[in-house]
Amino acid sequence: MQLTFDDIVFTLILVFPIALFYYVAKKHWIDKELKKAFIKGIIAGIGAIFFVRLLYIPIEFYLGGELRTFLSTPRDWYITLIACIGIIGFVEEGIKAMAAHLVCCFSSRIEGFRPTFVFMSFAGCALSFSFLENIQYYMVYGSTVVLPRILVSSIAHLGFACICSYFSAKAFHIVKAPIKTALLMNAGVLLASVLHGTFDFMLFKFSILTLSGLIIALLSLLLYIIYEIWIAAMKYDLPPIGFLAVCSGCRALTVERIRFCPFCGNRVKKIEALPTIIREISKE
Repeated sequence: MQLTFDDIVFTLILVFPIALFYYVAKKHWIDKELKKAFIKGIIAGIGAIFFVRLLYIPIEFYLGGELRTFLSTPRDWYITLIACIGIIGFVEEGIKAMAAHLVCCFSSRIEGFRPTFVFMSFAGCALSFSFLENIQYYMVYGSTVVLPRILVSSIAHLGFACICSYFSAKAFHIVKAPIKTALLMNAGVLLASVLHGTFDFMLFKFSILTLSGLIIALLSLLLYIIYEIWIAAMKYDLPPIGFLAVCSGCRALTVERIRFCPFCGNRVKKIEALPTIIREISKE
């Protein structure tokens, strides 16, 4: 099969969201644990989309056809909304959250449930889920249909997953009662599911061109929310004890219980001895 220009552009755009996220978050991976969390999250996302497609088989059998076709068929708006939230929202966000939680549980013995680790696990899971979902749509509908939805899908999946990760990180890090922890985690999945389903409802009921302005505004809002959740995760991510450290970005010195510089947001590096301090300062 001969590759077309659209196929080449599709391939480049397809990997762009993961590559961009990797580049932006790279400066926070000095301890390498967050990088591992992101990579493990990507692997978990592969498993998540497999189970989602498996769950869709009996659902589509009951509906009598492919889910996307069912939702695209004109019908009462509230039926489409309920189907988007109840099927797409809860199934996809629930499975993604389960996969990301498994990554956190298997890795928690390293340093416990670090909020930034939870964030990166959810982010990796969401981006790989969107990546494989777009490949599936490409194989069925072609690059012409899929190209406009790649960035929309990636940002949306990442945003909803990060919202869910905020509740999970807060539950693991702050709340100690098991019942409250479970309620907070489920609240995150519920909120992400409703937002996901509502977002898909708008896309199924209206064309992307019709909602282009609203979609751009919503995606911009999601990007802002992702950034704020990351800032919140950094604030919660405190080491057990304070230590003398220097910022890897602005070279500021600190002796507080922090992993990230309060001035520039870069990771701080632990300093073991006075000669090291002099060397670190002299690098400026």
